[in-house]
Amino acid sequence: MSRKRDSVLLQRFISGDDSAFAELYDTYWERLFVYAVRILGDEEDAEDAVQDAFVSFWKYRKSAENVEHLHSYLFTIVRNNTVKLIRRNIARRNYLSAMQSFFDELVGGPDEMYIAKGLEQFFEAEIEKLPNKMREIFLLSRKEQLSHKQIAEKLGISHETVKKQIYNSLKVLREQLNNDQYSALLLLTIVWLCCG
Repeated sequence: MSRKRDSVLLQRFISGDDSAFAELYDTYWERLFVYAVRILGDEEDAEDAVQDAFVSFWKYRKSAENVEHLHSYLFTIVRNNTVKLIRRNIARRNYLSAMQSFFDELVGGPDEMYIAKGLEQFFEAEIEKLPNKMREIFLLSRKEQLSHKQIAEKLGISHETVKKQIYNSLKVLREQLNNDQYSALLLLTIVWLCCG
């Protein structure tokens, strides 16, 4: 897309023309996605980085009035999003590794195994209480370890619906637990996700 056409579309978009946003989205989405995949090496994370970039672009469109090079502007937003994802994923991997080690040391004797078994049964019972669609999505994610994209394709729903349902199911499960149970369940869940 030429810089002049970018500029015209950008001005239309800033003025509230939704069709201009749709055209910019269609023009840039794939290129931004390929760029994000090259950085992240993961299509699902790349998709999140690009979607978040367009959400920010939409939300803060008035601040784009002084943008001279839309191409560079969008790629910069995506690059910043990929950096955030990389940091988050590093922290998450380190956290999961530390929690796994902690749990391995914690669960050694018959008492600890008994507690872990009880928590597992509690967890399974609470999952059964989830609404049907939410439970199905949660189990596809956690037990079958399908990606959000794979679940969306399998069930014929949007990627955003999958993310929202998993978020909501975790929220419901958290609310069923008091602080002590939650801490113990978190340990059990990590083992379940990593090793189950």
